[in-house]
Amino acid sequence: MNKNRERALEESKRFLHSYYSVDYRRESAEKWVAMGSPQERIEHIREFVEAGATTITLRPTAYDHEHQFKLVSEEVLP
Repeated sequence: MNKNRERALEESKRFLHSYYSVDYRRESAEKWVAMGSPQERIEHIREFVEAGATTITLRPTAYDHEHQFKLVSEEVLP
């Protein structure tokens, strides 16, 4: 998560490339990765819940996992 969606996208692409050794195109990353501000993530998760999802797995695609976990646990999940 990053309040600057473009920075979140770029970091996610770098992370995914280094983790999976795949250079995801922007279009693929935008479809696959939930990125943006905490409020955008809340809205995105709500869409899944409203569609009937009962289990949602969140996997950080950023280098600072502790910071991402803190954002999710303090700003998104409540």
